[in-house]
Amino acid sequence: MDDQDDSSGEVDLTISGRSSQSTSRSSVHSASKVERKSDPRCDRDYGPVVDVKPRPLPALRPEVHDFKNIQSSPAISWSGANWPDGTRKSAFQPYRPSTLLTNLQRGNTQTQTPVIEKEEISLHERAGQGEIIEAELQLEGKIDPPDENGLTPLMWAAAYGQLSTVQLFLKHGAQIDKLGPEGETPLLLAAASGHHDVVRLLLNEGAAVNHADDIGNTALMYAAHGDHPHCVNELLLHGADFTATNENGDTAYTMVVRSNSHLAQAVIENHLLSLLT
Repeated sequence: MDDQDDSSGEVDLTISGRSSQSTSRSSVHSASKVERKSDPRCDRDYGPVVDVKPRPLPALRPEVHDFKNIQSSPAISWSGANWPDGTRKSAFQPYRPSTLLTNLQRGNTQTQTPVIEKEEISLHERAGQGEIIEAELQLEGKIDPPDENGLTPLMWAAAYGQLSTVQLFLKHGAQIDKLGPEGETPLLLAAASGHHDVVRLLLNEGAAVNHADDIGNTALMYAAHGDHPHCVNELLLHGADFTATNENGDTAYTMVVRSNSHLAQAVIENHLLSLLT
């Protein structure tokens, strides 16, 4: 019996020891809770870690504005009459252009074709364009009427290289050596422009090959200065004087050297060599 009592006492001690241990643990845990709550280093009470649970997010609600109580500010007042169409009641309505512009773009509106008035082209301009026919010259009272600058239709045709028109005027009696306001002739104008076929025609029809204008320039000088070798050759073949000088004392050869007209210079030099041999 004593043994049993001893064993029971041991069991009781063990249980009591375990209970005391558990009690001490709980007390320590509670003490730790008290210490955490009373910890002066913490500003807030966070509670035990095991008690922390995520809180559900609040449901999102759309903000409801009271549009009835909103009053427009006078500084941002909007008036539809200020816009180009003047018909919109709200600034949020899209701008619609006028239907007239749309119809014009689509071609739905009748448009008036502008009437172009025909301008009367003078005889001199038509001669320079080569648009003269023989019937017109027969109807003309004068064949050599001067224009406002004193130039005849034959001069216009020669200056622009209209060979058939020059032939037509010469056929109807145009003066081949008629002088212009500065002493120019159709031959000088054709040579200055480089129309060698017109130069050949005028020379064959008896134009004065060595005629000089008011400052002493001849057709050979104009052709040499413009570096027109074919015109220079035609003039030299018809007896042009290459030694003639103008008011500045220049000859046709000195002009080609000064103006670097190498093609015309070669023609004059070959002509001089042919005269020496």
